[in-house]
Amino acid sequence: MQTKEELTRQLRLLKEEAGSHSPSIFTIKEAIPELKVKVDACFLSNPYATDLFLDYFKRELLDTGGLRDLLEFYPSQNRVIAESLSSAIGIHPDNIFIGNGAIEIIQTVIQRYTKSKIVINIPTFSSYYEFINDDVEVVYNKLLKENNYELDVDAYIKLVKKERPDTVVLINPYNPNGGYMDSEKVHYLLRELRDVKNFILDESFIHFAYENEYY
Repeated sequence: MQTKEELTRQLRLLKEEAGSHSPSIFTIKEAIPELKVKVDACFLSNPYATDLFLDYFKRELLDTGGLRDLLEFYPSQNRVIAESLSSAIGIHPDNIFIGNGAIEIIQTVIQRYTKSKIVINIPTFSSYYEFINDDVEVVYNKLLKENNYELDVDAYIKLVKKERPDTVVLINPYNPNGGYMDSEKVHYLLRELRDVKNFILDESFIHFAYENEYY
């Protein structure tokens, strides 16, 4: 059995090799088979949605034999997927960007549109600063632990107006504390920072939040 120090070194190496995300639980188990993982703190799945997907998978694909077509034939192009998604969410397909996971989209948007300066709240999802081009200035807005990492909206607006970045990032619900900024505050921020060229509003986990019957 490895010592705590040896496990720490090995886990740190796995994290470095994993790039912009933590190593998967399967990678960890393969590298350290004697390690018993009780809780995967990096688990991003919604178990309720997973159950719904499995029910749909069995009913619409396995029971009908449709799975073979999905595996055998080339998938639809992003334009077609955007058009299908458009009718479901009420957004024009020209305003929908289809990506293979959030990290691919974050990297594309950050590297394509951020040209001079970006303001990022920290702590946060590391991809937002790991993918920034070398010639872009990064301004970190440190969220305080004693305030439960809550964002001071007015202080944030003041900082952004002072720094004049071309990109800002707001994650809602917050990362890492899961706090939720209601729609009124979000719209307030959008109005106050309307001169910022790129306002990235990351709502990857918005389905876990509840504001009222409409949001």
